[in-house]
Amino acid sequence: MSAKNAEAEDIVKSIHNSYGDLAASEVLTRALVAERSQDRDKALFWVQIYLALTTFEANTPAM
Repeated sequence: MSAKNAEAEDIVKSIHNSYGDLAASEVLTRALVAERSQDRDKALFWVQIYLALTTFEANTPAM
């Protein structure tokens, strides 16, 4: 499982809109749960989403 650019962008926007300033925490929690469930591919996917999210937040003005 990997985050393709267009797919990652949609996921990032959706999570950012849903969780606001807690979006990064939510994504890292999902990565941790996947890792604890021994699903490394899914954990890596969520880490990729986290990296995309931090870039998105850095380039998006706060409301």
